[in-house]
Amino acid sequence: EGAAVSEVEASEGVVLSCVSKATTDLVCETTLQGEELQAEVVEIVERTSDTKSFLLFFENPQYKTFEPGQFITIGPVINGKKNFRCYSISSSCENNDHIEITIKRQKKGVVSNYFNDSVKVGDKIPAKNPSGHFKLDTSGDDDLILVGCGSGITPLISMIRSLTQMQSQRKIRLLYGCRAEGDIIF
Repeated sequence: EGAAVSEVEASEGVVLSCVSKATTDLVCETTLQGEELQAEVVEIVERTSDTKSFLLFFENPQYKTFEPGQFITIGPVINGKKNFRCYSISSSCENNDHIEITIKRQKKGVVSNYFNDSVKVGDKIPAKNPSGHFKLDTSGDDDLILVGCGSGITPLISMIRSLTQMQSQRKIRLLYGCRAEGDIIF
C-alpha cells in the first residue's frame, strides 16, 4: 500500500517505503551500484538494551568520505545468503578513520539481529559506498531544527557531530522522541 506519492508516481510504481506496508511478497530492485569492499569492525558500543553502534574501518579512503545524513549499504552473508541493508551513518563526516553505523534490533530483522547477536570486533563486513540524498549542506549558516524518533536519530547525530567538529556557529535544536527513557540511543 503506497502513501504520500502523487498519482503519476503511484502509476509508475513509486512508493514511499518508510510509510508503506507490503501486503504480499515483493522483490526490491536497487539502483545502488558501486564497488563492494570489506569493512573491519574495530569497535562495538552498546547504546541501549537493543541497539549497538559499530565502528567500521575501510582501507579505501573513498569509503570514508560522506555527507552527514547519508547511509551505507552492507551485505553480510547470513546462513549462506547475502543480505543487503542500508544503515544511516552516525559518525561525523570530519572523522577520517572510521564510519559508525548504529543498528537497533528488529523482531524479524535478519541483519539487525545478526549484528546485535553475532558480529564481533575484527569481523569483516561487505559494504558499498556511502550514498543517499538526505544530507546536510555543511557550508550553510542557517540554524537547524532536527526532529527524529527512536533509531531515526542516527543521521541527525551525524549532522550534529559533524557541525560540532567543524566548530560551526549554527544553532541546532534537536527534538527527539522515544518510547521510554531506556530507549534513548545517544
